[in-house]
Amino acid sequence: MALCSTAKSYNALLAYSIIASLGSGICETVAVMAVDDIFFLHGNSSRTAIVFDCLERGAILTYYTAALCLAAIAPLPAAYMLPLPHSWRSAYYLYTACGVFVWIIGILFLSETHFDREKAHQLYGEAAEYVAGFDEKGDPIVSTSERAPPALPKPLTFVQRLKPWGAVNHEISIFTPMWRQFTFLVYPAVLWAVIFYGMAIGLGALYIGFSFSILITQPPWNWAQSGTGLNAISGFVGTLLAIPVGPISDRFAAWRTRKNGGVREPEMRLWVFLPAIICSPVGMAVFSCTAYYRLHWFGFFAGFCIFQFANFIGFSMLIAYMVDCYNHNTPELIAIFIAAKSLLSFGVGYQILTWIFADGFLVLGMIFTGIMFAICATGVFFIIFGKRIRRWTGTWKVTHIHKL
Repeated sequence: MALCSTAKSYNALLAYSIIASLGSGICETVAVMAVDDIFFLHGNSSRTAIVFDCLERGAILTYYTAALCLAAIAPLPAAYMLPLPHSWRSAYYLYTACGVFVWIIGILFLSETHFDREKAHQLYGEAAEYVAGFDEKGDPIVSTSERAPPALPKPLTFVQRLKPWGAVNHEISIFTPMWRQFTFLVYPAVLWAVIFYGMAIGLGALYIGFSFSILITQPPWNWAQSGTGLNAISGFVGTLLAIPVGPISDRFAAWRTRKNGGVREPEMRLWVFLPAIICSPVGMAVFSCTAYYRLHWFGFFAGFCIFQFANFIGFSMLIAYMVDCYNHNTPELIAIFIAAKSLLSFGVGYQILTWIFADGFLVLGMIFTGIMFAICATGVFFIIFGKRIRRWTGTWKVTHIHKL
């Protein structure tokens, strides 16, 4: 970001932005991995433990997603920085300061979260069952440890947690995760999450963001350039309205788990995703019709608010569903997921202005409305057939690579 503020040409600004995006992608991956490490979900445990896991993990992922969505208000202060002496460079000064602050906070308070649970069961479990390995068919080999466990290790001090390196896994080559992560893209649940994220980000940030900033300064609205970021307020409101969806999904999934004898199934959370089937296409249609028929500016705000409300539901539910379905080698899954959805959102927005000028807001908006409806309606398919799909993919040879 600091380099972006010094750019003197578009090519330099593009190159510096690519470098900044590499660091942003790493931060996004580490955050989800930390949540998955700390709030581990047991697939078949006691009823009390499984309910506690459902309540904690889903809520934390919801709050994490809320923080990501609230970051979309960045265009609001950036728009008011345009008239300043340094113009758009002032926004990058602010972004650089925020990045340094987050970096310092991470060094001080984010410690290593990786924990080998199977090894801990062997060392400290008293008459505990643990997975000793996998047979040729990929089925787990369960062993039992009945010896007295040794004394638990002392927790690390604050100074010890500040070290910039963690434990090294000597059981796997450093090159294996580089190619193994791509195999996750063959699973339907992962593809669905990638498509939803990529399209929602591409349409929300690029189609709606670009369109509003161009249209609102033209007749009949004639807003000042400093007001082009005000549409971020509607997205902020939509995110706030959707935050309770996370705790609601936790409690609903916990209730379904109790009814299922304490066995947790990933599809239990998807029922809360159903409102997005209506809200997402409705929000897109309202925004597009407002732009085409040049209606009151409140139509822009209402459309983006409804669309962002649906996006937040999808962002919270789908990443939790994806990780619940395939919870082995989660760092690799999250890494390829972030890369794939970012590539898709880039592809959607690359020619977005060309499509707008060629087809107009009404035609293009209705196409996007239909696409979002089809993507969101796929949730019904996974609610009904998700368990069968997981059983089917469990027979694939590629599944044995991840020991899913």
